[in-house]
Amino acid sequence: MKGRPGDPRLGEWVIPLAQASDLPKSPRTTIALMGSPDDTGVRLNHGRPGAHQGPDAIRRQLYKLTPPADVNWEAAIQLFDGGNIRLSGDIRKTHENAKRRAQELTARADVMIALGGGHDFAAPHFQGLADGLRDRGGKPPRLGLINVDPHLDVRELEAGNPHSGTPFRELVDSQCLKSSNLTQFGYRRNRNSRAHLDYCRKQKMGLLSFEELRSDKKTVAAQFKQALDRLALRCSHVGVTIDMDSCPDAEGTSAAPVLGFSAAELCAFAEVAGNHKKVCYLELAEVAPPLDTHERSARIAAEVIYAFLVSLSGR
Repeated sequence: MKGRPGDPRLGEWVIPLAQASDLPKSPRTTIALMGSPDDTGVRLNHGRPGAHQGPDAIRRQLYKLTPPADVNWEAAIQLFDGGNIRLSGDIRKTHENAKRRAQELTARADVMIALGGGHDFAAPHFQGLADGLRDRGGKPPRLGLINVDPHLDVRELEAGNPHSGTPFRELVDSQCLKSSNLTQFGYRRNRNSRAHLDYCRKQKMGLLSFEELRSDKKTVAAQFKQALDRLALRCSHVGVTIDMDSCPDAEGTSAAPVLGFSAAELCAFAEVAGNHKKVCYLELAEVAPPLDTHERSARIAAEVIYAFLVSLSGR
């Protein structure tokens, strides 16, 4: 969307990429965005379909927004859009395409933003991030990840196939992510089985339930910052993945939440993450526009990314 004279829009500023090799070196912080428009994993996990339309819907809403009048972020950051991945009829091949694209972009950019699609893409996106960081050279990365999600998503593969309930078991089993460097932030007691919770405890994951976060006197944003700071003490690079079904304000999601974090709280998490020098990855998953009214969920996701970008520009 093009703005009027003197009234620009984000879409005029973002630079599309035909190839990852097009991404230039820059003194500014470079952010690469990619989309994985597929919800096969959601359907395999018996969720509501529609998240395949999420990446493009989020882009539409994000690129309508106005660059901040009070922050000269153009001097500090540059956003590149690497487009959507190539899809396949085989979910494993689609995941491999996502992993490869994330690797290519991470190797050249300072920060990556990934758009789902189902939350199953958290595994290949983060695996690609790890490979891309290694491609940069230097010391092997020590990765940490915060999952903002009512679901633990540690189910086992079914018939060898991943789905939207498997990504964090995949990351641990593949040894891409040390289990103690994964924090499950805001999981719901009535959304997860005892077996899955016991698995997470046995793996020594960080576990912060929605119920205990709400009972604390500190704001959830302050508790999110504490969780991020704890990971950063032992990790060289940290990512944040947000399943939009953690937000009841977002009705168009693969699961229909009743309780959860508000849109304003998700933006606060993004602001905290963008301000942290070790955060190099933000992911938003399971925005399902066909289930929405006026693309409300995509609008919320766009606000979250915008808050991240503004905060990132002030590092």
